[in-house]
Amino acid sequence: MARPDRHDDAGLPLFGWQPPSKVVPFPSSRRLSLVARNARRMTEMREDKAMAHLDRTLDAMAARLARLGIDTDTIAADIAAARVAVLDRYRVMLACDGGAA
Repeated sequence: MARPDRHDDAGLPLFGWQPPSKVVPFPSSRRLSLVARNARRMTEMREDKAMAHLDRTLDAMAARLARLGIDTDTIAADIAAARVAVLDRYRVMLACDGGAA
């Protein structure tokens, strides 16, 4: 026999309700070591190879986020922001090195 001081959740469905959850990744553009590391690697390559390296890196990041269950709109926005951050850092590094790549 059930104890009289306990509530029966089966009769009250709102007690068992959980709000839907959404996973929000840390913004890749704010991962400063990732941005700096890839920009530095890119300065050691010819421009066409550097852009191919960036594309491969961002594709891998997008695939990882997709495996984690992040929605495609969030992935697209995150990858676009990461691309801008890496390219900005890359251009600054090239300017500081006198344009030698």
